[in-house]
Amino acid sequence: MNSIIKISPNQLLLCFSFAVLFVSGCRKGDNIGLPKDQNPISMEMTDTVTVIASTYLLDSLPTSNSGSILLGQVDDPHFGKTRLSSYLQIGIPVWNNGTIPDDALFDSLNLVLKYNKYVYGDTNEIQRFSAHQLTKRIKLIKVEQAAEPEEQPIFVKEEALYSTSKFEYDPVPLGEISLLPKPFSSDSITIPLKKSLGQELLKMLIEKDSRLNNIEDFLNYFKGLALSTGSSGKSIVGFDAEKLKIVLYYNYKGSDGFPRKGTVQFNLNDKQYQFNHIDADRNKTRLQALNYHSRELNAEATNKELFVQAGTGIVTKLSLPGLTSFLQQPGIGVNTAELVIETESSSYKVFKAPQELNLFISNSSNTPTQVLTNADGKSIQMAKFQPGNDAGSKAKYVFQLGGYIDAIKKGKYKKTALMLSLPFDPLTKTVNRLHIANGESIRSIKVKIFYTKF
Repeated sequence: MNSIIKISPNQLLLCFSFAVLFVSGCRKGDNIGLPKDQNPISMEMTDTVTVIASTYLLDSLPTSNSGSILLGQVDDPHFGKTRLSSYLQIGIPVWNNGTIPDDALFDSLNLVLKYNKYVYGDTNEIQRFSAHQLTKRIKLIKVEQAAEPEEQPIFVKEEALYSTSKFEYDPVPLGEISLLPKPFSSDSITIPLKKSLGQELLKMLIEKDSRLNNIEDFLNYFKGLALSTGSSGKSIVGFDAEKLKIVLYYNYKGSDGFPRKGTVQFNLNDKQYQFNHIDADRNKTRLQALNYHSRELNAEATNKELFVQAGTGIVTKLSLPGLTSFLQQPGIGVNTAELVIETESSSYKVFKAPQELNLFISNSSNTPTQVLTNADGKSIQMAKFQPGNDAGSKAKYVFQLGGYIDAIKKGKYKKTALMLSLPFDPLTKTVNRLHIANGESIRSIKVKIFYTKF
């Protein structure tokens, strides 16, 4: 679609500052009372630049050092089954007086997890969580340096653990619990752990075992925990990793002969060694062919539907093959441009629409190396969710592409594409998603360019 306004050169200085206001009030071909033979200048808008859209699977994302433990599973009709488990290390004990009476008796050993108010899915079904003892120590994965710094993925900065990382653990659980998740509660959940482990730890404490004083020695003894999820449940819930604790309770007689209770607490060792593992089963969905060997599905292969999901690394890739040739037309001056992503306003009930999205800029190898910024060239541009309504107005996200287009005109971003994604923080801490229904009659994604034609 193109819209045109014509202004004579004699009236340019008077009218130019108001031209943008006139554009919105004029139809295609409108003139402002001017003869056609006075070399008009046109203020125009086009949304006919071709957008080639596909669903793309990024490399596994770093999920360590997030401070968030994610557990549970969901069965999403569009994205398939997603199951979360978490791995972590436990630190050396913390207790007040540092001495436990020789006659102390074991009472209980509990793993305590505090909700962090994150939830994805429907919590009205019982979930089963279990804690397992690791049989291998957790080791960070070194960053593979790209040949050129600009080829490095933008979200990989340091040694990390990823959504596909996992370590061996004892299949027999130390403890387990079934419950209805209450993610917005201020309460914690408590998983009772094996009596034999608690008795062994109490014995070590009484005897002042040196392994309890040195973290390396302790990790060689107790390598950590794997927290896993059962096969039931319809939600993924979050817990605060830094508030995780294992509490050992014991009983003893005080100096006055009366019974006393004591506790020893074991906290998270280092959140850099805590990460979330994600299993994704996309069978029987339009994404069933998407995997690390077949990373890209064009829109035709997914019935013109497009997908974005944090955690698993699913993004919508957008290529604009006609943009450069449009910008190279003689006598064209781009005033502003925007990318509009529309979706059904009624699509989000159990699975809510992300409140914000951003755009990565990927290289020719489909590696995201930059992120689209605001006009200042520094702050990351976020497109906020704009809800639709029941009258037929679609929900949408809108990005400003003026800076991106200016860079292209200066010769930057050759052989690049845009990747629609959740912002950095939720990208690695959640599994939130966006399903873009690209109907036959309405294009869900379009680029609008407002320009002056001399």
